[in-house]
Amino acid sequence: MRLKIFLALMLPFLCMVASAQNPVETVFKVEYRTAAGNDTIIEVSTISTNGFSFIGSKGMVDRYNQMIGQWETVEEENGDAWLNVIKVDDKSANITADFSIDIKESGFESFGYCISKTPNPQISDNRMQLSNYSGTLDLSIFNAEYGDGNYTLEIRKDVIDRSDIKVTGLSYINTYYIRSYVKFRNGFIMYSGEKSLTALKTKAAALATEEGLDNSLLLEDSIVFTEEVLPRLIDNEEEISIDLRYGIEQDLTYFVKSMSSAEKAELLKNVNKTIECVDGNLYVINECPAGIIDTFKKNFGGGVEFSAVEMFKSVTSGEDTTVYCDASLGVPYNSYLRVQPFSATGNPKIGFNIPKYLPADKEYDIYAVFVHPDTLPNKFIIELQERQPSSESGKGSYKRTKKSDDYIINNASNSVDTCFVGRYTFLGTPDPIIQIYSDVKRTEKEYSRIICISKICIVPVNENE
Repeated sequence: MRLKIFLALMLPFLCMVASAQNPVETVFKVEYRTAAGNDTIIEVSTISTNGFSFIGSKGMVDRYNQMIGQWETVEEENGDAWLNVIKVDDKSANITADFSIDIKESGFESFGYCISKTPNPQISDNRMQLSNYSGTLDLSIFNAEYGDGNYTLEIRKDVIDRSDIKVTGLSYINTYYIRSYVKFRNGFIMYSGEKSLTALKTKAAALATEEGLDNSLLLEDSIVFTEEVLPRLIDNEEEISIDLRYGIEQDLTYFVKSMSSAEKAELLKNVNKTIECVDGNLYVINECPAGIIDTFKKNFGGGVEFSAVEMFKSVTSGEDTTVYCDASLGVPYNSYLRVQPFSATGNPKIGFNIPKYLPADKEYDIYAVFVHPDTLPNKFIIELQERQPSSESGKGSYKRTKKSDDYIINNASNSVDTCFVGRYTFLGTPDPIIQIYSDVKRTEKEYSRIICISKICIVPVNENE
C-alpha cells in the first residue's frame, strides 16, 4: 500500500508528544491508495504517548516479482480488517469478519458488510440493521425492497467483535462481491479486502432457477419432466389439482423406477436439454415417446404390489422388528417382516406406505400376504389412513378412512396365506398408509401376537365384474 506520511513536517511535534503524560489526539494527513485503486488524502489516526498508527485497508499495489522478473499487481496483506467465506452451497454462504485491536479500540460509528453484484461494494442507503454480531442477510428481501444494487448490513454495538453472518437468496447465475467495513466517527470508512462468491449449481438450484422448469418433476434424481408433459400423460388438459399433481409425481417415480434399462434408454433419447450441475446432470424432457405415454397410462391408476420390507413406515414402541430374507421360504420377494411384542400382552401395530397414487374414481381390492411363525392362528385388524383433500395451503391431515373387523387366519398349517382385506375406493390424496395390528385380548391365549407379513397387493376392480 502506498502511504506518504508527512512525518518530516511533524517530527518536532511527535517528540513533544512522546514525552507527554497524557495522550494528545492529533489528526494528520495521509496519502492513501484505496481498495478501488484511487489515490486520495484522508485525515485519520491518532498521535499519543504510544506513538501513532494508521488504520488502513487492503489495496492493490505494484510489486516486482523476482521469481518471474516482472511487475505484477497484487492485493496487499492487512491485519486490521479481514473477511472470509467459510461455506457456500446452492442458496447461501457463511461469512465471517474480524478486526484488529486498533480498530476495536477506536472511535467507530458502525460496522458490517457491503454486498453487490458488481465489484467494490460500498456503503449505501439500501441497508438492514442488526443488533447482534450474527444474523442473516437475505438478498431476496433487499431485492424486493430496493431492486438490484449495493446492499449494506449494518451492525450497531458499543464494541466491535468478530461477526458471523449467513447470506441467503444467492443464485448461481450471479457472482456476488462482499466486503466488511468500519465507519469511524470522523467520517472515514475502511473496507476489508473484497471476496467474490458464486452459489453452487446443484440440481435443486437448477430446478428452481432455470427457465421453463417451474413446476417440473424430478424423477430418479436426474430425469426432469416439464409441466407440459403431465396433461398428455393422463389425458387431462384441465388444471391439475395439488393432490393429483402430487399423485402423478408419486406414480411417475414408481413407474420410472420399475422401467427396464431399454425403456429408460428410449426415454432418454427424447431429452430436450441437459443441464450440468455439480452433483450430476439433469435431463429435461418436454416430449414423451408415444410408447412411454401408453405404458404410463396403463400404469397410472392401476394396481400396485409392494414388499412389506421395502415400504415399512413405522411400528409402535415395545416391539422387536426383524427382517427375514431366505429364498427357501417360498414367500414373495423371498423376504418378510416379523414384528413381535416384548410383553406377553402387547399388540404390535405396523404401518406401510403405499408407493403410488390411487385415483378416487376407481375401486380396488386389497390383499395382504402373511407368513405363519407358529401353529397358532392370527387375529388382527387392518385400517387405512389417508390425508384429507388438500387446499392450496397444505396437503391436509391424516385420518382413518377404513377399519376392518377382526381377521382370523385359522389355517396355520400353510406357511403363507393371502388375506382379502376388502374392496375400497380411495380419496385420491397423496401417501395413503395401511396399518396392520394385532387385536388379541389378554384372555385370548389361543392367538399369536406375532405379525409376519411379506406383501401387500392393491388391484383395480374390473369394471365388467
